[in-house]
Amino acid sequence: MSEYSTTGNNLDITKAIYHTTGMENTSVDAFYDDITEKPYQDLKDRTYFWLGVLSVTIIPLLFGGNFLVLLSLCIFRKLRSVQNLFIGCLASFDLLLSVMALPTYTVDFWFNDILMKYKYLCLFKYASVLFSLTGSLLSLLAIAVDRYIAILHPLQYPLKMTKGKARKVIIVIWTYTITVGIIPYFWHEEEELAKKCDFFEILPRIFVILSTFFVISAVLVVSTGLYIRIFQVATRQKLKMLNMKTRFHPTSRRQLEKDTKSASAMAIVLFFFVAFWFPFMVSGPLKYLDIEENIIEVIKSIAVFLAQSNSGINPFIYCYLKTEFAVAFKLILGRIRGKNKLNADASLSSSSKDRYKSRHIRDDSCLKGEINPVFQTSVRV
Repeated sequence: MSEYSTTGNNLDITKAIYHTTGMENTSVDAFYDDITEKPYQDLKDRTYFWLGVLSVTIIPLLFGGNFLVLLSLCIFRKLRSVQNLFIGCLASFDLLLSVMALPTYTVDFWFNDILMKYKYLCLFKYASVLFSLTGSLLSLLAIAVDRYIAILHPLQYPLKMTKGKARKVIIVIWTYTITVGIIPYFWHEEEELAKKCDFFEILPRIFVILSTFFVISAVLVVSTGLYIRIFQVATRQKLKMLNMKTRFHPTSRRQLEKDTKSASAMAIVLFFFVAFWFPFMVSGPLKYLDIEENIIEVIKSIAVFLAQSNSGINPFIYCYLKTEFAVAFKLILGRIRGKNKLNADASLSSSSKDRYKSRHIRDDSCLKGEINPVFQTSVRV
């Protein structure tokens, strides 16, 4: 390492001598750039190649998982609660990320020069990420508000959170998200776009701050505060029920347990969202530090790939923590494999039944008679 540093210092001295004497220093600059930047360029190229491979690998996973969530909501009426409508909204944005943002990033990883030639492809790359990020954030916020009302105002919940109101909220989310996704096409830095396809360079700084850092921070702070309050109230209510068993109807206890468990599942979804997107948020300011440019590009690329990977986590969380989705997934996948006819009376394996019973959750009978008539032409119930 010391030998490399000494070489660099000697080259700096040599270049200074060339400048002071007025001699041509092109060959020295070329040699200097070659030994200092090439290792980082090789690292960047290797990183981009493997990120492209990983992107191609996870695209089917992201698409399949979120498509399964949406298909379950379409087929089974029982799943179409207010909260699950918001989950469907979240799954829609995650699915669109898998068919818009990830393929574009894969092209960028493998054929970076293409984005430099077509400016709208470069803008689409970042507009699609902003679109998915904004939609996912607002969906998570809507879910947090829904759980907050369900736990803190259970008697008013049926009136405050109807399916009609939920659909209106979803329309607002989509309207705002589409607006944010369109803005980059009309508001960007033309001069910077001609030089380099970089999110933090081609988009106006005020737009980047408002659309990413401010919105992400605000939504996460509000959502986290809501979940903290939810679990405080839920814990207090559980203690009251334990101390005064005779004054609480068993149905009330079951409903509280169900709502608390549902809130826990969505809090975990929020936690993973923060964990996966946080590196992307902190990677932007790296350009203001004294770090080699290719190293920054490697860090930002890994961070954005990690953030996009978050969209594939949620279906697994639903499957593990929300039994109605687990049952729906099992029935649909069983139908695809030809093991059942997606019949509401189809039973789970004995091991699956034991698992659900041990967790005090109903088996697939919870979906009985809840098949969408639209699907009855191809699905026998």
